[in-house]
Amino acid sequence: MLVHYIQQLRGLAIILIVVTHAMDPFDWSERPLTALVLKTVAVNGTLIFVFIAGFLFQHLLPRYEPIAYLRGKLRNVIVPYLILGAPAIVLVLSGPSLPPMYPKDMASWSLAGQIVWFYATGAMLGPFWFIPMIAIIYLLAPVLAWADRDQRFYWLLPALLIVSIVLPRPAYNLDPLHALALFLPIYVLGMAVSRYRDVVIPRCQRACGVLFGLTGALILIQIALVLQTGKPFNPLTDPTGFYVINLDTVQKTLLTFALLGLLSRHEGAIGARFDELANASFSIYFLHYYFVQAQFVFITQTSIWPPASLLAVTALSALAIIAPMAFARWVRLRAGRNASRMLVGS
Repeated sequence: MLVHYIQQLRGLAIILIVVTHAMDPFDWSERPLTALVLKTVAVNGTLIFVFIAGFLFQHLLPRYEPIAYLRGKLRNVIVPYLILGAPAIVLVLSGPSLPPMYPKDMASWSLAGQIVWFYATGAMLGPFWFIPMIAIIYLLAPVLAWADRDQRFYWLLPALLIVSIVLPRPAYNLDPLHALALFLPIYVLGMAVSRYRDVVIPRCQRACGVLFGLTGALILIQIALVLQTGKPFNPLTDPTGFYVINLDTVQKTLLTFALLGLLSRHEGAIGARFDELANASFSIYFLHYYFVQAQFVFITQTSIWPPASLLAVTALSALAIIAPMAFARWVRLRAGRNASRMLVGS
C-alpha cells in the first residue's frame, strides 16, 4: 500500500524543515535579502509534514485498529521523544539562566514540574513543539476514523481551512492546543486528498504549472510585504503578523498540491530514491537540531563564523540530514529495527 509520491513528498518536506533550522547559526546581518528569500521558501515545511500524516492515516484506515495504532505511535514517536528530549532538558536546566520566553516563575518550580512542562510543550529543543501537537491528533484518531466514514465530514473542510489561514503560529510554539487549531485542518486536508485522490491527483498533474506559478507569486508577495513594512517575517518574533501567516499557509498549501502533481506525474521515474530519506524522517526530525546546535557552539567557542550564504546553509543542512540518518542506521544495526524505532524513531 506504499504510495511512492507521498514518500517522495515526505523526503522533500524534511529537507525544508532542516534548511529552515540550518539558517540559525549564521549571522545574516550582511545578507538580509538572502535570509528573507530562504526563509520564505523553506519555513513552515511542517505544514507539508502534517498534510502527509493525514494522507497516510486515511490511506491506512482499512488496517486501522485503535489500540494497535496508539501502541505503534507510542513506540515510534512518543518514546523516542521522551528519550531524545532528555539531553536537551538537561542542557537547558544546567545553563546559567532560562530563556526569556519561558514562564517567568519557572525557576521556582519543582524539577518534576519543569520536566512535565518541557515534555508537554516541546520547549526543550526548537523543533520538538511538533510532538505534543501531533500526539493530540493521535488521540483524536478514533474520532477522525469515524468521521471519515461519512463524506459529509469533509464539507467542513473549507471552514476549517479558514481557521488555519487566519490563525498565527503560537508565540515561540509553546502552546500545543493553539498549534492543534492551526494544523488539524491541514491534517484533515491530507485525509481528504487521500480519500479522493483518484480525482484530486490527476487535477494536480494537469494544473502543476499553474500551482507552481501561484506559489512563486505568493513568495514574491511575501518578500515584498516584509521589505515594504519592515516587519519581521518570522512569526515567532511577531505573533501579531497575521498577513505573514495567512500568506505562508496558503503558499505552502499550494506548494503541497504543486509537488503532488509533479511527483505523482514522475512517480515511476523517481521511484524509491527518496524512500530512505522518508523512512528516516522522524530520526532526522528528532536529531537534526542537535547537530545544528553543535555547529552553533563550535562557531561561538572557536570564534569562527562562516559567512552566511546559500552554500553554508546547504552544507550544514546536508550534515544535519546525513548525520542523523547514519546514526539511526548504526543504532538499527546494533539494536535491531524494533529497538531503534523506540530509541531514534526509525
